[in-house]
Amino acid sequence: AYTCDLFDDVYSAALAINPCFNIYHILDTCPHLWSQLGIVNSGDYFPPGASVYFNRSDVQAAINAPPNTNWMQCTNKNVFGGATNNRSLSDQSLGPAQDGVLQHVIEATNNTIIGVGNLDFLLPPNGTLMALQNVTWNGVQGFQSYPGNEFYTPYHPEYNGGSLAGAGSNWLGMKRTDLGANGWRLPGDGKTELPQYTAGAAYRIVELLLGRISSLGEAGDFTTQTGNFTGSSTIYRV
Repeated sequence: AYTCDLFDDVYSAALAINPCFNIYHILDTCPHLWSQLGIVNSGDYFPPGASVYFNRSDVQAAINAPPNTNWMQCTNKNVFGGATNNRSLSDQSLGPAQDGVLQHVIEATNNTIIGVGNLDFLLPPNGTLMALQNVTWNGVQGFQSYPGNEFYTPYHPEYNGGSLAGAGSNWLGMKRTDLGANGWRLPGDGKTELPQYTAGAAYRIVELLLGRISSLGEAGDFTTQTGNFTGSSTIYRV
């Protein structure tokens, strides 16, 4: 490795100790997890004989997709490579936090949600926050305080043992809302696996996006469930 290439030094050392180390969720251990949506990155595991969900003929028929389409999470072609698929080319445009796009989206919607997981090895939460602090929206630069307010994930009944999700506040996440921008950070989440590792929090974020709740700190049931699940009743010791 290069002398200053600390990233690859740490990554190689992590793989030596944990061959299933996941740069997108650093607490993963062996055996490899796999996804019904197939392989995205080199090193991802996909069991022999398994089918990618969106490549199944019955699924393609159900969603009216062209039959025999080879669906992939990420294309194996360089979308910036032009007609020759030049692998050396890349996107040269500025990021949305630099070219005014993010500012426009926040001001146009006043309900923009930006989040990050603490367990991502590639994009640390403080890096995202530093980028946001250099963006001005609705006349004010950045968040006015650290995203340390309570993020509430409702308690809820769950009868499907294959789809359990945690509930509570603070330990599942923290948030901040300023002038139409909602920022959150989740201690148990990584880069792209929000519904996988913190499904309840992910569902709550969707409810905010759809306007069904006013804030990620709103204490109450999921809007698709009714009942007293919030832990407000008396708890007795048996």
